[in-house]
Amino acid sequence: MVYTFAEGKKYLDEVLLSENTPILFLGAGFSYGAKNKANAMDGNGLKDYIYKNMVEKRIEKEDREEVKDYNLRRLCDEVYNLDGRKDELYAFLQEMFENTQPSSFHDNLIKYPWKDIYTVNIDDLVENIYAKNNKTLLVQNKQNLIINDEEVQLFKLHGCVNCIHEGIVFSEEEYRELTTRILDAKLNKFISDIQRENVILVGASLDEPDIHFYLQKYEDAGCKYRNNKLIIIDYKPSRYLRTMADKLEAILIQASAEDFLSYLGTLNYNPDELEKARIDLSYNGVYLLDNLTKLFVRPYESKLYEGYFCQWQDVFEEWNFENKNYQNACVQLEKLIGDVNNINCFSIYGKFFSGKTCLLKALAYYLKRQGFEILEYKGRYFNIRAITTYIGKSVKNKICLVIDNASFYYEQIEKIFFNDIQDKKLVILTASRTYYHLKKKYYLEGNSFRDFQLDDTLDRSGSVIIRNKLSEKRHLSYMVSLSEEEQIKEINKTQSIANLIMKLTYGNIPKRNRNQLPKLFGGLTALEQRLLTELAIFAIADIEVYPRELFSERYGKKIVLDEEITEGVTKIVDFVRMDENELALRNSIVEKYILEKNESIISECVIDILQYIARYVSERRNDIWYMIFQGLLKEDVLMNELKLNDIDIRNIYFMVKQAYENISYYWLQLGLYMQEKEDFVSAYNYLEQSASIRPNSYKIQHAIARNYMRHANHMNTYDEAKVLFYEGERRMKKLIDSKEYYKEKAKPFSVNSFILEKIKFCRKFDVCPSDKELRYMNSTINSVSIADMYMEKVYYAFYVLLQKYSKLDILVLDLDSPYLKYINRNNILDESDLDYEILVEDM
Repeated sequence: MVYTFAEGKKYLDEVLLSENTPILFLGAGFSYGAKNKANAMDGNGLKDYIYKNMVEKRIEKEDREEVKDYNLRRLCDEVYNLDGRKDELYAFLQEMFENTQPSSFHDNLIKYPWKDIYTVNIDDLVENIYAKNNKTLLVQNKQNLIINDEEVQLFKLHGCVNCIHEGIVFSEEEYRELTTRILDAKLNKFISDIQRENVILVGASLDEPDIHFYLQKYEDAGCKYRNNKLIIIDYKPSRYLRTMADKLEAILIQASAEDFLSYLGTLNYNPDELEKARIDLSYNGVYLLDNLTKLFVRPYESKLYEGYFCQWQDVFEEWNFENKNYQNACVQLEKLIGDVNNINCFSIYGKFFSGKTCLLKALAYYLKRQGFEILEYKGRYFNIRAITTYIGKSVKNKICLVIDNASFYYEQIEKIFFNDIQDKKLVILTASRTYYHLKKKYYLEGNSFRDFQLDDTLDRSGSVIIRNKLSEKRHLSYMVSLSEEEQIKEINKTQSIANLIMKLTYGNIPKRNRNQLPKLFGGLTALEQRLLTELAIFAIADIEVYPRELFSERYGKKIVLDEEITEGVTKIVDFVRMDENELALRNSIVEKYILEKNESIISECVIDILQYIARYVSERRNDIWYMIFQGLLKEDVLMNELKLNDIDIRNIYFMVKQAYENISYYWLQLGLYMQEKEDFVSAYNYLEQSASIRPNSYKIQHAIARNYMRHANHMNTYDEAKVLFYEGERRMKKLIDSKEYYKEKAKPFSVNSFILEKIKFCRKFDVCPSDKELRYMNSTINSVSIADMYMEKVYYAFYVLLQKYSKLDILVLDLDSPYLKYINRNNILDESDLDYEILVEDM
């Protein structure tokens, strides 16, 4: 359906006046009415000039009629094929389109607070509009982006007359190359944005091949779970455009660029500072719960107990149950809130499918009832500035920030503690899986922080609570015909929330006969099996988010996830849960089966995804793509979780080498893998390569020092080992003794490595440490909290060492000493007692 401009204004208002400000996409029609040298010619005039001056006399006479009828794109290809003419054409186009001056109506562009503007025009019209009105504009006209989240950004997808050496898109070949280019950050950002953000297209003719490509990506994202809107403004919509708009469920408005810009001028949209902060918050993926509640549907039937993501409406309408975890968490949370500090962080951690998200949202709702304003982070990049700016502007004095899948953001979260939020109260609620929480929580320790381990095991009292809730909501599934007592026993028998969800979803089929699983999966296509394998890899690697845009780009419409579940017919939607942001397996039980069944393609899938996301990954850009990259490349995950063999692991590292050669984390993980394989020379080379990219990184310097010490402890003679060991010891002590803040935070990791490697060295080569060395070792151990979970081996090994050399008088054995348990005991130190986890490299 095509709307007149008068009819379309209400749809424009819905996106223009919302807090989720739209992205603007400009095509050639936007420049209509502007002034430059190309104005003297229409499109045909430009084509005729190029033909007569650059082509005609350089081709055979018999070809001239044919070439003269070429369209502009194909004619440019012809110019490029003629020696020496590409630079001449570039210079001509630059002369034609540079210094493009706006008409008066174009000035209305700056009367709206755009965040991002994309254009396929190579002219400098938008730049001159902003310059004329003394407005700042960051022009992204290179393949690599300038990182900036404060200024309005203009992305020049087809190149720019002011950066002509970067290349432009004018010929057919250039259009084809553009849509297959994987390292153009501008293009990749727009492909991601069009699947998540509201977009207004102005003057963008579908005659441009790449615009059809972008719209295809929008279509591939699916309609059922998509919340963003697409509005197309075209002066004279063709039948093809009308058909495409209907297919995409887009709003098509018949109007000119001048109509649109003139309307912008009448909006008088001038948000105050609080509204601007709220808009910025929304743009960065942080949403106000008060706004989200306005989207609740009535009547509502939850899918929580079918393995789907926990929704806010589930909590508001009490579909979740308040068991011992909730009650204990509330008590601990209240203790934290009572802290004198006005910024607190409460972190829930637990296993996959243990109910972390439900508890997280339940606690947030608990705080909401106490008058807290609730913010939820659902973005792709954690922007501290946007969050703290909003907190400063908000009229609320108590604010709660909710972050699910948070462990990868702990470093950024810690920085919030250093912000001055005046007399306001901020509570940060997070949820994470156990593995990464324990590896990364050191960022948060030392601040006003508590963590809470979620226990997903079921006892009788918990089973009673769950049974009553399921009965209240008429969701007892296969248990509905049982007596109340039988229902309680059946729930208790499942032993965990994960098992309960599986049984509520599939009944007793998997328990009755594990052979039913092949039958359940038998009807899926090879491509669907591959997607499930990728989701299982993400699950076992503790990567909690498989982004929707990754799915739509890799699989498009080849896999349909918008279908409803049909009884008796197994479809992929039976195993996958999805919302507007992400995909995941619907339960943890099928994960193991999927990986066993598709073992032969696991390494291939890892390589494929790593190569695919390389276009989005950049050094120290701690966003969702960097998290996926980290999770899939971690040598510990590849060896111990995915259980890949050495050939597969080496293949993964070296197949993606070219894509990640400028990323320090790639070289770090390759170095750690070689270290694990006892190839210390190669490990040192790779670790130094990592250090050349990030020379001040604590974890890289720690890994190099540890490599020296481990190398020494694998040598055969003392003379071979001593030079290596003492160099590693010197480097490790330098890190331990540093007073820099972040090195202080990471000190426990280095103390752990230093003490255990030192004791290995003394034992292997029968070296008796001096009293000075022993006192230093003791002081470094004492600098770490007794509560540190990784220090038990250090205490035991050090005690046995002192006992061996009759130096126990170095210790202060008071009632709080961690060494008391070893007194009057037959203490024997095995090699296994000196093994330890690689820790600091995970920070």
